[in-house]
Amino acid sequence: MFISAFLVFQVQLVTGRYLLPWFGGTPAVFATCMLFFQVVLVAGYAYSYLLSKWLTVKQSAVVHGCLLVAAVALLSFRGFSWSSPIFPGNTWKPVTWDQPIPLILLMLGFGVGLPFFVISTTAPLLQQWLSSTGKQGSPYRLYAVSNVGSVLALVTYPIVVEPILSLRAQARLWTWFFFLFAAICAYVTLEAGRTGSENVSASVSPADGNSRFVRWDPALWLLLAACGSALLIATTNQICQNVASVPLLWVLPLTIYLLSFVLCFSERGYWREFWIIALALATVLVCFAFYNGQLGVFSRLGMYLFALFSCCMVCHGEAVRIKPAPRYLTTFYLMISLGGAAGSALTVLLAPYIFRNFFWELHVAIWLCWVLLVLLLMRDKHWWVFGKKPWLLGVACVMICAGPLLGKERGPGAVLSAVAAMAALGFAFHNRAIEPPTSKRTVAAKAAIALALMAGFLPVMAYTNPVASSRNFYGILTILLQNPSDRAAQAYVLKHGRTLHGLQFLDASRRALPTAYFGPQSGIGLTLLNHPRRAAGSFRIGVVGLGAGTLAAYGRSADYFRFYEINPAVIRMAYSGTPPYFTYLKDSAATIDVIPGDARISMERELLAKAPQNLDVLAIDAFNGDTIPVHLLTEEAFGTYLRHLKRAQGIIAIHISNDALDLRPVVAGLAAHFHLSAVLVEDPGKSPGCQLSSWALLTRDEDFLRLPAIQTASTPLLSAGMTPRLWTDDFSNIFQLLRR
Repeated sequence: MFISAFLVFQVQLVTGRYLLPWFGGTPAVFATCMLFFQVVLVAGYAYSYLLSKWLTVKQSAVVHGCLLVAAVALLSFRGFSWSSPIFPGNTWKPVTWDQPIPLILLMLGFGVGLPFFVISTTAPLLQQWLSSTGKQGSPYRLYAVSNVGSVLALVTYPIVVEPILSLRAQARLWTWFFFLFAAICAYVTLEAGRTGSENVSASVSPADGNSRFVRWDPALWLLLAACGSALLIATTNQICQNVASVPLLWVLPLTIYLLSFVLCFSERGYWREFWIIALALATVLVCFAFYNGQLGVFSRLGMYLFALFSCCMVCHGEAVRIKPAPRYLTTFYLMISLGGAAGSALTVLLAPYIFRNFFWELHVAIWLCWVLLVLLLMRDKHWWVFGKKPWLLGVACVMICAGPLLGKERGPGAVLSAVAAMAALGFAFHNRAIEPPTSKRTVAAKAAIALALMAGFLPVMAYTNPVASSRNFYGILTILLQNPSDRAAQAYVLKHGRTLHGLQFLDASRRALPTAYFGPQSGIGLTLLNHPRRAAGSFRIGVVGLGAGTLAAYGRSADYFRFYEINPAVIRMAYSGTPPYFTYLKDSAATIDVIPGDARISMERELLAKAPQNLDVLAIDAFNGDTIPVHLLTEEAFGTYLRHLKRAQGIIAIHISNDALDLRPVVAGLAAHFHLSAVLVEDPGKSPGCQLSSWALLTRDEDFLRLPAIQTASTPLLSAGMTPRLWTDDFSNIFQLLRR
């Protein structure tokens, strides 16, 4: 069970890391992988449930043995026929990016579907077989043991596995460990078939859980597990949207999620009173994080992870409190796995269609955690709220909903005061000596609890009203009208999440001005205005990231602009609208092509087709958002870019404005590796509609860097004491670049 749990989570990280560059590096890649693995986990638990209901232990052992042999044979065959036993080859790379989720699920199904299914059956099936032997002790504790293996897999991947081994080596090593698992599991299967009892219920102790479960218990198991799973995906998205989608940032929330299973299923780690107080504090702090944009990366990260841990401890701890006897073990695990898959499916598939303007999943999941907790507490007649101080409930609700108000403050005093007050209220509420009230009072208290907590948390979900919005696999796009009361300053603003991606004035006299990060004093503006090829005509510019199409404002009749954009919604918003929101592409005198899809994959295919673009300038505007596509900033990616540039005078301009990450060391590492000269151009953003921006310019053309306009505006790329860092497809370290 330990080995199987280790393999389960190692393969999730390995496959997610492999597929990430194929789909733009968006956090939704990992969320989709999680959905796939949880759905297969449900299938594995359902398989275990059906075997325990329909077959004897000996018959189950025979069936499971055949399944083990099939999985080993499949991996062995692929080891010879594929370049990797679990990864599809480059022929599987996407050619369209409109609907990536089905393609990701298909790739995972062909690659690791059967081996993962076999591994997923291990925990419930072996616990069921153990209980059939009549050995003393609760088999539920083995679930905690298996989750220790899962945590170890998560911790070792970013620290040991990823920095040392290439992805293909990781896949081969995982396959060899699967063979080891299969051999041990085959032995256990034979042993279970030889010693297992025909009647499981006769060999278990009624003390190991409830001898029977209440009618609604399975629904509560499912809802609690779904809430925990939804919190995991929502927190991972929230974290990755603010930094980058990399395995290390997947590992942190997933480790906390699994640690809650370890503590709760050890049957000693969940103390209800303590974790209710922790949940209340976490709710205040996470609301503060939502509404205070001045928080640093580490502070925000800590608040989100604390909220995840508190919520998962409550969800999983309450599920364990109402777990059934071992005779119902497979039913319990089946509902837990169904809940996990349901939570992931709702977050990955349904939420984008419900919440169009913001990532409300985390807000709703925390609220749902409170609602479920209230329902469970209503079953406890000795809970403090049924006593003599029901008015304290209202105070608690006010404190829980105080987070948005605290977010308006800048000092830590307000947060510390709220934490102290909530802790004091929590301890004041705890009173085991209170007798149950009358039935009418009970009904009134229950109604007050449910209504107050449900209604109380909703005000934190502030709603914006954009001119237009679109949410898909790649994130949320909104168009806002800026300065609506000032006709001369009115402008449409394009945002991806909280990040500005384009701005265009509505006034005809200012509509053609390049704005945002692309003004005439920005690094890219100076490059386009002063490049020697501009005077010679036939100027060719490539741009990674379309945004509002602002750079097309620099185009002249002889120029050519080639935009690469992975998000179909960005392309639609840059072109369409009634009236059109952005007209940079339409109004430009240059010839313009927009290439849909991931820029790196598109450029690689152009090279394979022997169609290098011979670009004079390549502008890469993909790193100023809340999450950065790491695969566009690696040694392999830059090798592709340089093959599309004119060797002598080609310039790569990289937009590295980012609140969370200082990307200068990575850009400097790439410049040193490819023997390029690099400078930094920082624009304070004083031109109309412009923002502060930082651009790194890389070139072999020393004469260009000595031009007066460039030399005056530029500074050395690295500050004193900074060390260049080279990223590759097999290794990147985001935490080395975090701004303190």
